[in-house]
Amino acid sequence: MHKERRWLAVSAIGLSLLLSALDGTMVALALPPIVRQFQLSARLVSTVTLGYAIPLTVLILPAGDLVGRFRVLPTFLVAGPAESAKRRQGLLPV
Repeated sequence: MHKERRWLAVSAIGLSLLLSALDGTMVALALPPIVRQFQLSARLVSTVTLGYAIPLTVLILPAGDLVGRFRVLPTFLVAGPAESAKRRQGLLPV
């Protein structure tokens, strides 16, 4: 493997782990109001946190590979702004 490709792979893994940690932080910040609202136990809260973080961390890189194989980025770049425009015009529910 070329050196440039190795650094690209290391960068992708590092970025995916950073995003996973950031997402886990957001879930952790949302948990106290959820615990108060639903009166959950600490054991259930830790189960929710791990049940969210582990699949996200494990699946983030294979999902990126899947997106790369089917070339959905051009479709997203066209469909995203089109849907947003329809929502602004009131043609789709918010």
